[in-house]
Amino acid sequence: MLSILNSLSKYFHLINGSLMPANEDHEVIQQKPIYVVFDGKLPGVYISFEEIVAQKIDAKLMGGISWKKYKDIDEALSQARKILGINYYLEPAAKEYIQKCKKAKGKKTSEIPIKMTIKEEGFFKKPTYKECLTKGVDPLDGEYIDWKIIEKFEEASPQLKKKLKEEILKELKQEMDQKFEQIKKAVDEKLEVSFSDLDTMDLGGHGQPDE
Repeated sequence: MLSILNSLSKYFHLINGSLMPANEDHEVIQQKPIYVVFDGKLPGVYISFEEIVAQKIDAKLMGGISWKKYKDIDEALSQARKILGINYYLEPAAKEYIQKCKKAKGKKTSEIPIKMTIKEEGFFKKPTYKECLTKGVDPLDGEYIDWKIIEKFEEASPQLKKKLKEEILKELKQEMDQKFEQIKKAVDEKLEVSFSDLDTMDLGGHGQPDE
């Protein structure tokens, strides 16, 4: 009887072991796309789409931005190394995410499924400007625009502009003060005239040399 109970105990132990996760390395990771900015304010690898939107806003003043979204980590990093070089910028959040994925899959990142609809390399029809306005598509690269994120940035824009304006005015004031001091010093030096005995005279004409 005891041997039967021991056998049943081992059996249920094996079943529970097969159903329960072995360790935390097999935790389910929320899959995210990888963004590689090739030409912009700060080229590098990102997972924060907010950062891409921010760089797009800056790009309107700087002249453009070039980026692409990837579903495979290895492919994204490979393209970043190929185009940006080995010292490319890696966003801290992206670095943490990649490390978690490598740990969870034993550094086999190619097996990590990311269920996202992405833009593949190759021939594609770029949307017209009118389609971009009606369908919410970025004419730069054909990616879908998250208008909520853009509205979020636009709401914060007045505060950022005000802060930036104050900083610029402060810097201009400091620069003007420095320039004023330099000009004042230069003028004072020019006005300092050393009078010799030949140049000095009183109202009565005394002090002039004999002719």
